[in-house]
Parts: sequence; C-alpha cells; structure tokens
Amino acid sequence: SDMIARTKLSQAHVKGVQVNGIERGKDIAVISTHNAADECNGFEGMIISLNGFTEGLLTYDEIYNSNKCFHPNCQHKVHLINLDIFPAKLKQKHEAKVKSLPHASLKGQIRPLNEIREKDTDEIKEHVGQLSMGL
Repeated sequence: SDMIARTKLSQAHVKGVQVNGIERGKDIAVISTHNAADECNGFEGMIISLNGFTEGLLTYDEIYNSNKCFHPNCQHKVHLINLDIFPAKLKQKHEAKVKSLPHASLKGQIRPLNEIREKDTDEIKEHVGQLSMGL
C-alpha cells in the first residue's frame, strides 16, 4: 500500500506541474536526479517537453509510456525550467543522456538543445485553447 501511495503522489505531482506549466505558458522541464539504480537512471537530468508542445524533445507521455521511467514506485519528479538560463553544465548532462539513450525509437526524435525553440506563453495558451475546443 505504501508503493501505491508513493506512485499516486508522484503522478499527482507531475499532473500539477503540467497544469502549472500550461497556466504559466511553460512546457520545458527537467527530470530530477537521485542516482536511481534502475532503468530510470538513463533519464535523470533529461530535458523534456512536459505537455508535448515543444518539438525536438521527448515528451513526458513518451517516457511514461516506454515504462522506462515514471513507473510504479518511481521517485522521479519533473521541474519546469527556462531553457535560456538553464546552466550549461546541466545542458551537457542532458546531451550526454541523449547520446547514451539505449532506446533508438526515442532517441531519433530528439534534436540538439540549440535547435529547440521554446514556445511563448501565448502560443501555449492558444494551443491549449484549440485542444479544448477539439480543433
């Protein structure tokens, strides 16, 4: 029952960060690092598109659906970031994780960070509005 509680709490945290990102017009996040001993370790420090609005990054849903991270009992969290001011050392960590990613189907869609264009607040809110209207 502790595992179920931890899993549900983690899922609620991610959902809350996703909603907060939409409200703030932010989509780019980083996966927390705690030196996991399982397959999750390959995703620690990776920069992702939290709600799927940023092309060239893996999305939270893609990683979740791969069953390689954000699995039951997973301790990883996501944190919204501003890519423009994200420390170079942490960007390098992301790039190293992408290169070592063993999942070719995921790796193929990731572009270098210098090619990523973060959508602005209005673009994200417009996209969310279109989704809610079924367009």
